[in-house]
Amino acid sequence: MEMIKVQGHGAEHSISYWFWKLKKSKMVKVKSRMETRAMRMKEKTQVIENKIIHFFFRELF
Repeated sequence: MEMIKVQGHGAEHSISYWFWKLKKSKMVKVKSRMETRAMRMKEKTQVIENKIIHFFFRELF
């Protein structure tokens, strides 16, 4: 999962940044929840795929 980095030092102290953060916070929360759900699903499918691959390799070789 990639983190959003703010370019430059002291950018997080600017007033405009905080207004932006307040505006975005609700949307970001919803989005991050969706993203974490998607990541969890991806991880689950990845685990299942790995199990299938390992099973096939064990059967073939």
